[in-house]
Amino acid sequence: MKLQTLIYKGAIKTWSILPCKIQIGQFLKIFSIQYFASDFWISGPFTNKYFDTSFKLFASRDDKSTQSIFWKGLAKSWDAKSIHIWGELAKNSEVIIDIGANIGLYAIAAKTINPKARVIAFEPSNKIFPILKKNVEINNLSIDLHQIAISDFCGEDTFYDLADPTAIASLKKNDVLVNSGTIITYKVPVQTLGQFAFENDIKKVDLISIDVEMNEIEVLSGMKNILNMFRPNVIIEVLNNEIGRKIQEH
Repeated sequence: MKLQTLIYKGAIKTWSILPCKIQIGQFLKIFSIQYFASDFWISGPFTNKYFDTSFKLFASRDDKSTQSIFWKGLAKSWDAKSIHIWGELAKNSEVIIDIGANIGLYAIAAKTINPKARVIAFEPSNKIFPILKKNVEINNLSIDLHQIAISDFCGEDTFYDLADPTAIASLKKNDVLVNSGTIITYKVPVQTLGQFAFENDIKKVDLISIDVEMNEIEVLSGMKNILNMFRPNVIIEVLNNEIGRKIQEH
């Protein structure tokens, strides 16, 4: 075994027994020292700078999203460009909807930068929803949380998830899920955004985030009345060119 590998394994073992990992990690980041979040994990709430304000996210060892954000920072995260654009749009939005909210990054960022806005977040995952709820609570924010999936029909459907919390759970059994580990399934309630808006007397929507892992077309189909009536700004995560083409044609 190479000396470098032995040193790295020793560092991982030492890290696992260290107290105050967040504080130590914050110190190490000053020197731009790079780590693998899966090995050098942190646990507990940490602060993220966002424009001229900040918010907290709760990190747990098996939550890859928050581990990555802690070590890389929002400015270098996967969502760096979109979360910046999102913040600029959220500043002047009154009603903001986050579909596929995951750990709550976009919903929390919107409410932090615009406390007067009404923010509504949807996340159906049994694994992720408790993390979303905890993140909202540690920031003491008033965000409407709903553990339901948004699609093009109302009822119930099979949800595909993984044992560890991830950002790739979906109503669609896509290739990314299949190649990422053992899939677990369970039933979740499903609703269209149009029906939800009608039932909850929502008369305006200014900004929407959609991150639903290949179920984007169905989400858009179920919110045509919202798009036609309110003309909101919409940010959509697109995983491949085929989905992008269908969204443009929709």
